[in-house]
Amino acid sequence: MPANTSRLRLPYPLSTDAPNGASQMQSLADALDTIITAYTSGTAASRPSTPSTGAGTLYEATDTGVLTFYNGTSWVGFGGAVAKGTEVAISVANTWQTIATITPTATDLYVVRAAAVVPSGGSNLGVQVTYADATGAQTLALLPVQSQAAGPWASLSALIPAHSGTAINVQVQSGSTATTASAAIEAL
Repeated sequence: MPANTSRLRLPYPLSTDAPNGASQMQSLADALDTIITAYTSGTAASRPSTPSTGAGTLYEATDTGVLTFYNGTSWVGFGGAVAKGTEVAISVANTWQTIATITPTATDLYVVRAAAVVPSGGSNLGVQVTYADATGAQTLALLPVQSQAAGPWASLSALIPAHSGTAINVQVQSGSTATTASAAIEAL
């Protein structure tokens, strides 16, 4: 009898379960398929009329910065404010640096996305979002500060319920000033 993780309810076998790798992997894949949002990007003109990943797909037009959502019938734009940070180099090692910010004018849901490139040799890297919701100030770790191998770290994302009047900040911390990062914040 498999068990489930406490937060995402992902299935896993117990040590007393009979080995059945294919079935156990299929159970995990089915569970992940219901909670992971498909995300793709490209120019506005190259966005497919119907994505192969179906309803629930997010598409970012890299030339316009517009984020859209496929509802199963058509692409729907997100309303409200947008903050898209340009790629920035980390200026001070081991210090949180804000790479995108927006102050909501209304309580709403916001999509936050971030990406970073760790230089050759690797480095410590962390990405967090600070904001306020109905219960007060919040800090959400998209990627806890930890050692990361060299290369790109993309599609770190979260959906947050932000409260009006308090800034949403996407922040990056790296042990190397050669790290670059970018982020976007968009109201739903």
